[in-house]
Amino acid sequence: MQELKTLALDEDSLTNEYATSDLKEAAFLAVLGFSYEFDRRNPRQVVIIFHGDRDLIKLKLRDFWNNSTKVDARSILICFTEMKKAIIGENYRQRFVDSIYKDEGERNTENNS
Repeated sequence: MQELKTLALDEDSLTNEYATSDLKEAAFLAVLGFSYEFDRRNPRQVVIIFHGDRDLIKLKLRDFWNNSTKVDARSILICFTEMKKAIIGENYRQRFVDSIYKDEGERNTENNS
């Protein structure tokens, strides 16, 4: 069985949340209808936080990793692609904006010399 890539979270404060950085898991859970949001606090790794019964989510993921679930492959692929676009798109935009400000700072430094 493949090891689940999950983020350790405070058990008391997040009883109805499940967090993962694994996009395959995230796409699967999203297709099942669990609501989610992106946690972008770490610029190197986006964490997807799912809202719902954590025990039910873990049960569904166990079935997923054991290949004992039936989900439309096209739906997972579409969801996977859309989530990836959202993650990469935001990261790309942020790097682009950062590079502009960096260039502006370098130009201002050169002009002041």
